[in-house]
Amino acid sequence: MMRVPSWLLRETVTITPQIGMGWDGPEYGEPNTARCHIEPGQRKVTDRQGEEVVAEATAFFAPEVAVKPGDKVTWEGRNYTVIEARPLRALGKPSHVEVVLK
Repeated sequence: MMRVPSWLLRETVTITPQIGMGWDGPEYGEPNTARCHIEPGQRKVTDRQGEEVVAEATAFFAPEVAVKPGDKVTWEGRNYTVIEARPLRALGKPSHVEVVLK
């Protein structure tokens, strides 16, 4: 299987999945850790609602890592919210997940 090389996944982050919406906002499940590569840097992106937002970083995870819009990602004491998570393929096989963070 073509996949992102593990030696590129140097950072460890905590992913806290959003499990639903309560009357006072998002509700979150149990946090878990994952390895990734993070590239800090601002850029304009369009979220799922079609709104233009400024992303603060982009993270690249192995294809089996479960991460979705609304989840929280914590890296080096900084908290981010997942704007978009795109599974990407190389040669027809899952290679990695690109995650846009704000």
